[in-house]
Amino acid sequence: MGQEVERVSGRASLNVPGAVVAVPDEEFGPWFARQRVVRGISVYFVAARTRLTPGRVEAIESGQEPLSFDGQGRALARHLADAIGADPQEAAAHLIGPRRRSRRLPGFSSPWTLWGVRAVAVLLVSAVFWLFGAWLLAAPEQEHPSLVYRNDYIHKLLDAPDR
Repeated sequence: MGQEVERVSGRASLNVPGAVVAVPDEEFGPWFARQRVVRGISVYFVAARTRLTPGRVEAIESGQEPLSFDGQGRALARHLADAIGADPQEAAAHLIGPRRRSRRLPGFSSPWTLWGVRAVAVLLVSAVFWLFGAWLLAAPEQEHPSLVYRNDYIHKLLDAPDR
């Protein structure tokens, strides 16, 4: 099968209680491909061990199908790492890689700019709701027909004896 390799990342480690996790220096796909090649394991062997298609394993390695950071993505990363004999914790740490380090949106240099954009968005939504409510309340005035009394009713009232 593959040769035993402890940790081939060559990077410093972070001490997490109960586990040692490598500092993520690259995305999961390229890291996994390098780990698999160093161990001398084929894509078909990984596919057989994980019940994934070889095409999907290659897509994950090339980054065409990146794994998400949710529970399923972390579980699949750990499962793939376990299939080649790599550290599952290190594999999950690579999901946090460069993609998750920066939480700012591109084009926003400071958090104040982001808060300003949020405030403008809230004001716009509020203005739209206010205008919609004003439109609903300003129903067009309908012309009510003038009050019409029937002649026979009036005559009955006028001719009625006093009680």
